[in-house]
Amino acid sequence: MGRSSQPVFVSECANCSKWFSFFPPDMRPHMLKNVLLTGGNACFPIFGERVYNELRCLCPEIFEVNVTAPDNPITYAWHGGVMAFQDPDVNKIIVTKKQYEENGAAFCLEKFDS
Repeated sequence: MGRSSQPVFVSECANCSKWFSFFPPDMRPHMLKNVLLTGGNACFPIFGERVYNELRCLCPEIFEVNVTAPDNPITYAWHGGVMAFQDPDVNKIIVTKKQYEENGAAFCLEKFDS
C-alpha cells in the first residue's frame, strides 16, 4: 500500500486543526480521503459526523473528506498491530525500544526518512 493510500488513525480528535497541520500541505488531500476513527470515542453516535464537519471546515471544497469507523473501533488498532507483526517484513517499519535507547531519535529519522 502506498503512503497516500494508508488510512489515517485519529482516536481522540479533540482538535482536528492541530492534527491536520502535522501533515505537509501536498499530503493533506490524500490523508483526508482516508480518515479511520478508532478507540472508544468512535462509538459515540455523532463522533464521526463531528470529525467530518471539523475536517471539512479546514480544507477547500475540492478536497474529498472521508471519515469511517470499523465495526469494533475499540479493538481495531490492536488487531492492526497483530497483523503488522505477522508480516515477515515488520522490522522494516518499526524501531525497537533497544534500538531507540542505543541510537536515539536520529536512528528513526535515518530509518524512515528515506
